[in-house]
Amino acid sequence: MYGVNPINGSAFKWHKLLKSNPSLLLIVVLLVALIAPHSALAKPPMRSSGPAEIRSTSSDSERKLDNQAVFSDIDIAAIAALSHLDLQAFRASYKLKYKWLELGYGEYTFTPSPDGISQAQSAEVANRLYRFALKTDLRLLLFSDQRQLYSDFYFRRDTIFPVYYRQDRQGTGKDYVDEVVFDQINGQANIQLRDQHYQVDFSKVDQSSQADPHYTSVYDGLSVQFQLYLNIKRQQPDVITLPIIEKTGVVASRFILQGRQQLELAVNNEKRFFDCVVYQLDRDNEKYRTVMLFAKELGYFPLQLIHFTDGKKQFSAILENYQIIDAY
Repeated sequence: MYGVNPINGSAFKWHKLLKSNPSLLLIVVLLVALIAPHSALAKPPMRSSGPAEIRSTSSDSERKLDNQAVFSDIDIAAIAALSHLDLQAFRASYKLKYKWLELGYGEYTFTPSPDGISQAQSAEVANRLYRFALKTDLRLLLFSDQRQLYSDFYFRRDTIFPVYYRQDRQGTGKDYVDEVVFDQINGQANIQLRDQHYQVDFSKVDQSSQADPHYTSVYDGLSVQFQLYLNIKRQQPDVITLPIIEKTGVVASRFILQGRQQLELAVNNEKRFFDCVVYQLDRDNEKYRTVMLFAKELGYFPLQLIHFTDGKKQFSAILENYQIIDAY
């Protein structure tokens, strides 16, 4: 299709690279922090005058964004409850590329969780659960990778507390399911990776990086993206450190402010310029760089992610479509 030899060309090198370093794939499909943009600052049923103008348009693509959403009374109440956090439910679609080759797409949604309300966190407080979900479809010649991930969590002020994370992977190679169940009261997480089970104690983790010491948390690989946005939305700090749960324990991920950059991008088929703040994922190995751009005009909505190896662009994720999911 792209004139690439599947044995000696870029397709083989890309597949081999992912097999030897699968974290690069996660960078593409997980570290694009697709969080509710500044258009979410409008409180229902009002509309803000800025980012709300960017609405999804009709498309003949297979991944056309559905403008219709049906919610129960509980869902509507849950979405309305987001107003005190200046957030709204949304759906966003990104194009994923390896160098000049299009790999596929990633679609994120932020909605009330179908599981509704969690009573498990305390006897007195009922916590509304929200779901941040990601669906990806990557294909190149004989290689394919389809994933469906979601993280259910609740808010305390503007801090996220995950309850459950799940990833379903299908495609070339072995299919598998990963799960993480959080026990926020006892500070523990039960992790199921493929056929291996792990238990991680995060009750004694140093969380001094959190803005409010009374509202601290640890995150899975999906909910950390939402928390990253919330931290950037506060004040664009020079350094953001967030603890992420892994099978070996809790690992601190640092995101460092690199400066500002103007980016021209077509969102919902409308091309325009955005003034962006640029963050870079801190790494021990200087060979790899992962850079993320967040647009000031859209309340620091993430527009693009670029991953470099030896100074050369390898992977990128580019915002294509965005829509608010109305509940009224």
